[in-house]
Amino acid sequence: MMLVIYASKGIQTQTAECIVIGEVVNINHVLVVFNKIDLVNGASLRATEQKVLKTLARTKLQVFASVRVATAPREGNTLHKESLEQKLFQLVDSIPSQSSGSEERTTVVAVDHVFPIKGQGTVLTGTVLRGAVRVGMEVEFPTMARGFVKKVKTIDPSIDQSQSPQKVKESGSVLTNWTRTSQKDSSLPHPLELSTFLRCSSEAYSPCLIIDNRSIKSMTKFQLHVGHDVVDARLTLLSKGSDDEESAKPLIEKDFLREQELEHRDDRRYFAVFELEKRVSVLLNSIAVGTKLDRDPKNNACRIAFSSVVMHSLDESWRRSLKVHTQKRREGEIDRVVNSKEAICKNLFSRENNQPAFTAMEVDVQNAAQDSTAVVRARIDGTFGKSGKVRLVASDGQFRESHVGCSVSLEYNKMT
Repeated sequence: MMLVIYASKGIQTQTAECIVIGEVVNINHVLVVFNKIDLVNGASLRATEQKVLKTLARTKLQVFASVRVATAPREGNTLHKESLEQKLFQLVDSIPSQSSGSEERTTVVAVDHVFPIKGQGTVLTGTVLRGAVRVGMEVEFPTMARGFVKKVKTIDPSIDQSQSPQKVKESGSVLTNWTRTSQKDSSLPHPLELSTFLRCSSEAYSPCLIIDNRSIKSMTKFQLHVGHDVVDARLTLLSKGSDDEESAKPLIEKDFLREQELEHRDDRRYFAVFELEKRVSVLLNSIAVGTKLDRDPKNNACRIAFSSVVMHSLDESWRRSLKVHTQKRREGEIDRVVNSKEAICKNLFSRENNQPAFTAMEVDVQNAAQDSTAVVRARIDGTFGKSGKVRLVASDGQFRESHVGCSVSLEYNKMT
């Protein structure tokens, strides 16, 4: 990663956003470039360098090297261009090659441009995200009709196919015998391993989920950067248990609780469902970044809201297929006390409610002094009459005459 810093201004809002993105995608080394050094004196430049490097030291990024340049000075020629090129090539060479087993994995190519050559076919240029491209390889296009497959006819002669897959990846020019040119900014697998979906779900872990200090509210629209697409998406937040038994269950067997918002530095595990406004193709386990691009970039506020990892593809019936609960609360009061272990509660339910469905649920009974340390824990033992009253049996504590008129609260999860 090359991080360009305006030498006279230091880290600005957009610079900070680049640093955040580098942390999200796990960039290991950063080449820091201080540009426009012709506009500042030596003392000011050294102060800016120290401040920037000190800030980066508090992040996950590791500074590979720092370079001072002036790519477009007001007077004279470019300053220290050779030094920048040398450090950049050193940074590229330091990137480890793919393992030898990478060719056994599904090859995925991100297509940048498509154009025809008369008498040859259609040229696809792009970047090999995984694996390696070979002549004769069949390529399937997930955004076209299912089964739309073409063979790689030739590869740019400038690419030495005897090199490692990583070296071939850097050139990424592919010629196929396809005569259509509608496939731009897509990803090509061999064979198909992309998930094409209008809805996706994502594991979200809050230490890296919320980027700025603002809470993330459910049912809010964000610009979701996923794969090679930016698409408007509505976010639904769900939480789930973190025990091993729950984590081992299939998706449709897990229990989720619908959440209204996620506060900054919340340490719970979250499961986010993104409802996308258009269909996209993306590899599972890809990083998804949510942004609010409508914020003014000149303000001192990060526009990157959260990050997560795409784990599942969902269809339109996800609300029916997933076991999602909503937390509910009911309030009532003690009508009369039968004895130290029994009491009658009113106003907790109406006559129309299905009261038997709440039998055996736990309630809290507040004492007359409203002292939370003296709350009586009780369970609903059944209905009492036909007016909506229920019988309570104390399971922790005892009822007293002073509890008459005291508040009774019931919290439960309702399947939605």
